[in-house]
Amino acid sequence: MLKAQQAEALIRTKISNQYGFYLDWPIQSWINSTNPGYIEVEGLEWETPDRYPQEITQAGYDAWKENHQNMQEWKKRNLMLRDMIEAIATHIQFNKST
Repeated sequence: MLKAQQAEALIRTKISNQYGFYLDWPIQSWINSTNPGYIEVEGLEWETPDRYPQEITQAGYDAWKENHQNMQEWKKRNLMLRDMIEAIATHIQFNKST
Protein backbone atom coordinates (compact mmCIF):
# COMPACT_ATOMS: atom_id res chain seq x y z
CA MET A 1 0.00 0.00 0.00
CA LEU A 2 1.38 3.41 -0.97
CA LYS A 3 1.93 6.06 1.71
CA ALA A 4 -0.96 8.21 0.45
CA GLN A 5 -3.26 5.19 0.56
CA GLN A 6 -2.05 4.35 4.06
CA ALA A 7 -2.77 7.90 5.20
CA GLU A 8 -6.26 7.72 3.69
CA ALA A 9 -6.87 4.39 5.43
CA LEU A 10 -5.84 5.95 8.76
CA ILE A 11 -8.18 8.89 8.25
CA ARG A 12 -11.04 6.45 7.55
CA THR A 13 -10.23 4.35 10.63
CA LYS A 14 -13.31 4.10 12.81
CA ILE A 15 -12.42 4.76 16.44
CA SER A 16 -13.84 1.89 18.46
CA ASN A 17 -14.26 3.62 21.83
CA GLN A 18 -13.17 6.53 24.01
CA TYR A 19 -9.55 5.48 24.44
CA GLY A 20 -9.25 2.95 21.64
CA PHE A 21 -7.75 5.63 19.41
CA TYR A 22 -4.46 4.98 21.22
CA LEU A 23 -4.47 1.57 19.53
CA ASP A 24 -6.83 1.80 16.54
CA TRP A 25 -4.52 3.79 14.29
CA PRO A 26 -1.31 1.85 15.10
CA ILE A 27 -3.11 -1.43 14.51
CA GLN A 28 -4.56 -0.14 11.24
CA SER A 29 -1.09 1.02 10.17
CA TRP A 30 0.37 -2.38 10.97
CA ILE A 31 -2.41 -4.23 9.13
CA ASN A 32 -1.85 -2.11 6.00
CA SER A 33 1.93 -2.16 6.17
CA THR A 34 3.89 -3.64 3.30
CA ASN A 35 6.61 -4.61 5.77
CA PRO A 36 5.05 -5.16 9.20
CA GLY A 37 7.57 -5.66 11.93
CA TYR A 38 7.99 -5.14 15.62
CA ILE A 39 9.05 -1.65 16.61
CA GLU A 40 9.20 -0.68 20.26
CA VAL A 41 8.03 2.84 21.01
CA GLU A 42 7.43 5.06 24.01
CA GLY A 43 4.13 4.59 25.82
CA LEU A 44 1.58 6.86 27.36
CA GLU A 45 3.48 9.38 29.40
CA TRP A 46 1.02 11.80 30.91
CA GLU A 47 2.47 11.04 34.35
CA THR A 48 6.11 11.62 33.46
CA PRO A 49 7.45 14.38 35.73
CA ASP A 50 9.73 15.91 33.09
CA ARG A 51 6.64 16.84 31.07
CA TYR A 52 5.21 18.97 33.91
CA PRO A 53 8.02 21.12 35.34
CA GLN A 54 5.83 24.19 35.81
CA GLU A 55 3.08 22.28 37.65
CA ILE A 56 5.63 20.53 39.86
CA THR A 57 7.34 23.82 40.68
CA GLN A 58 4.01 25.36 41.67
CA ALA A 59 2.56 22.44 43.66
CA GLY A 60 5.70 20.63 44.78
CA TYR A 61 6.64 17.15 43.59
CA ASP A 62 4.87 15.23 46.36
CA ALA A 63 1.58 17.10 45.85
CA TRP A 64 1.85 16.73 42.06
CA LYS A 65 2.57 13.01 42.39
CA GLU A 66 -0.39 12.55 44.75
CA ASN A 67 -2.69 13.78 41.98
CA HIS A 68 -1.69 10.71 39.96
CA GLN A 69 -1.86 8.17 42.77
CA ASN A 70 -5.46 8.41 43.95
CA MET A 71 -8.42 6.08 43.47
CA GLN A 72 -10.04 8.26 40.80
CA GLU A 73 -6.88 8.27 38.68
CA TRP A 74 -6.46 4.48 39.03
CA LYS A 75 -10.09 3.99 38.02
CA LYS A 76 -9.43 6.15 34.93
CA ARG A 77 -6.34 4.05 34.08
CA ASN A 78 -8.36 0.84 34.38
CA LEU A 79 -11.12 2.16 32.12
CA MET A 80 -8.53 3.28 29.59
CA LEU A 81 -6.91 -0.14 29.65
CA ARG A 82 -10.28 -1.83 29.17
CA ASP A 83 -11.03 0.35 26.15
CA MET A 84 -7.59 -0.33 24.68
CA ILE A 85 -8.01 -4.09 25.10
CA GLU A 86 -11.43 -3.89 23.43
CA ALA A 87 -9.84 -1.96 20.54
CA ILE A 88 -7.21 -4.67 20.11
CA ALA A 89 -9.86 -7.39 20.25
CA THR A 90 -11.80 -5.80 17.39
CA HIS A 91 -8.74 -6.08 15.14
CA ILE A 92 -7.16 -9.34 16.21
CA GLN A 93 -8.74 -12.74 16.03
CA PHE A 94 -7.70 -14.82 19.02
CA ASN A 95 -7.30 -18.56 18.58
CA LYS A 96 -8.56 -20.80 21.35
CA SER A 97 -6.13 -23.54 22.27
CA THR A 98 -7.63 -26.92 23.01
